[in-house]
Amino acid sequence: MDEGKWNDPIASKCMLGWTIQGSANSNRHVSMHHCDCNWRELHDEVKEQFNLESISPKKLLSSEDKRAVVVLEQTCQIKCGKYKVDLLRRNDLQKLPESRTRALKRLQCMRTRILSETDLFTKIDDQIKNLLAKGYPKQLSDEEAKKEETRTWYFPKFIVLNPNKPGKIRLVWDAVVETNVVCLNDFLLSGPDCLNSLINVLPAFRVGTVAVSGDIAEMFHRINISHEDMHSQRFLWYDVNRNKINTYVMRAMTLGISCAPFIGHYVRDKNAEVHQQQFSLALDAIQRAHYVADFIDSMSNKQKAIKYPAK
Repeated sequence: MDEGKWNDPIASKCMLGWTIQGSANSNRHVSMHHCDCNWRELHDEVKEQFNLESISPKKLLSSEDKRAVVVLEQTCQIKCGKYKVDLLRRNDLQKLPESRTRALKRLQCMRTRILSETDLFTKIDDQIKNLLAKGYPKQLSDEEAKKEETRTWYFPKFIVLNPNKPGKIRLVWDAVVETNVVCLNDFLLSGPDCLNSLINVLPAFRVGTVAVSGDIAEMFHRINISHEDMHSQRFLWYDVNRNKINTYVMRAMTLGISCAPFIGHYVRDKNAEVHQQQFSLALDAIQRAHYVADFIDSMSNKQKAIKYPAK
């Protein structure tokens, strides 16, 4: 092993590699400095600086999305145990065109189908009665129906069939059908996309041994629309004797309007935050493991699954 001469430079191997210390001037002293550091912490910090994956993406909102958020933040409130919101209008002062004629024409077309299918009227009528029993719509008197303001809009209806549920029908409130070249959704903002990515939800569901699932029943109908805006959700339906047409107004939010997904997600998460002290695990379950109204997650054992998300 070769050794250097007196006052020659010194090669030192440290955790960051080799360093050369010393001086070419023999009249100067050679000093060696040793740093006593937390090398793991230093290593992690340096690595973090170069890890591009650690950069959190910043979600930018358009001017319309910003307005939608502001409207919802200003109008969302709890009334009689339910959340009530305004519709996310593009312009508060814009008058909606006449729409009852179109809705009446759609109803008359539906009547032709009703007459050809004897049990169809009963199925539709039972669904409307079920909604009325839950307080989602309200029947208007003839005097109330005649009062049409700037925000009045009539929903045409149609029905869809699910081959996996034979014999059952689903009522759809049509907010995209045009009246005078415009539809209701043309006057509404969609709001930002708050939908959880399935890429994030599904892998978490596959991690644990015990699966946990559920859903929020009638999630959108559980949110009420303010009195000023609910008349944008009117619809027509026959009386039992089919000789009279009644006017109804949906007090609850309908899925057909373009702002429903954003409002639904906003109210769902807000309600979880309000009750997070009482149900701490539910906050994470609702905000992370929900896809719209469907909840899927997994736990490592049955005991945790039974408690989750009870506390």
